[in-house]
Amino acid sequence: MLERESGLEISRVTLCGWVMAVGELLMPIVGAMRQELLSGGYIQADEIPADVQSERTKGKNHQAYLWQYGRPGRSVVFDFQLDRSGQGPRQFLEDFEGILQTDGYGARASLLFPGSAIQFGPAITSVPSVQVMSRRSCLAL
Repeated sequence: MLERESGLEISRVTLCGWVMAVGELLMPIVGAMRQELLSGGYIQADEIPADVQSERTKGKNHQAYLWQYGRPGRSVVFDFQLDRSGQGPRQFLEDFEGILQTDGYGARASLLFPGSAIQFGPAITSVPSVQVMSRRSCLAL
């Protein structure tokens, strides 16, 4: 689009390098947003699939994930992960104590808290796909 609109040709490698450099410069802001989010007692989380190309899958797309963490009316932080293993969310939520709200994806408990005895049940009966879990107590609500 840049070339079409302005006649300026910039390689994809250069553009990707610029995006990565800006992303690195923004990391302190993202860190502050994460700390503000973790200081509250409630977080909503979900993952969004994202097709990417990586060294692991040369020549074809690989499904990675953008994990979204936020609270209504507050900042939202996205955390990119190459897989759905749960290591990324565990690391992101490491210092969090409170309620984590997710959708009804049942495997998320084992992703976030492997080996735990968490059982999920509807926390809000009028919205059966909403699940609430406490990271601190790991007890069913």
